[in-house]
Amino acid sequence: MTVHGLAHIEKWKLLKHSPSLKHLYQYWRQSKTDFGLLGEAERVIVDTEYVREEIEGYFKKRKISSLPEMAVIPQGIDPVYFDLPRPEWNKNILSVGAFSRRKGHLLLIQAFEKLCERMPDAHLDIAGIVAEPDYYAAVLAYLKESPRKDRISLHTDLSQEALCGLFEQSCVFALHSKEESQGIALVEAMAAGLPVVATKVGGIPYVVDHRRDGFLSEYGDIDSFCSSLFNLLSDPGLWSAFSTRAQSSALDYSWQKIAGCILQEYTR
Repeated sequence: MTVHGLAHIEKWKLLKHSPSLKHLYQYWRQSKTDFGLLGEAERVIVDTEYVREEIEGYFKKRKISSLPEMAVIPQGIDPVYFDLPRPEWNKNILSVGAFSRRKGHLLLIQAFEKLCERMPDAHLDIAGIVAEPDYYAAVLAYLKESPRKDRISLHTDLSQEALCGLFEQSCVFALHSKEESQGIALVEAMAAGLPVVATKVGGIPYVVDHRRDGFLSEYGDIDSFCSSLFNLLSDPGLWSAFSTRAQSSALDYSWQKIAGCILQEYTR
């Protein structure tokens, strides 16, 4: 069995944020599905150490003895991101993630507003599908009143060609997520040469090496997040070093390498 993230964790955080019978049922049903299937598996491939630790913790807490053997093999990324032209240092920030509460767009925007107090010519592009229409509406309403609304652009339902165009125009990738099992967009950004500013949650610290590939902040720490953005956008030498190292780290997520690891697991 291959597990790319644990949906019951997302449902649990949704239940905590918005308690209701509906969300309670969704959490119960997803937990039953996740761990019912895991209990049947003899061997499991997970995408990060974080997911492995969550599975082990769940089984131990409930004193379930049938813990499957697990191997950590990450999800790969489309090779097109490795082929994009190396970006040039500028003051454009890109964020890619579905418009949902989990992705923390409102907190990212607040950090960007603070950044603009020190760097008024910075620009933020946010791209993603509209997964939660009410949250997207809340983002639009917030932007309408924001003094920096002319420095922020939202993009929905982009083609891959258009999305790659945004990667080429940007020099830093930012994501203020509340929960990520791995964070595919983070690796895509690293492959394109964009240092990452993200949150220290879920599987992100296993993917983004703090102070090597980018900077990680605690979820909700707007000041630290803003400072990390400023450091990369104000120092071209620092940015260039992080960009080079991020691209090197992303090579571990090529499908050629990952397919070989998966083939080895099935062969064994």
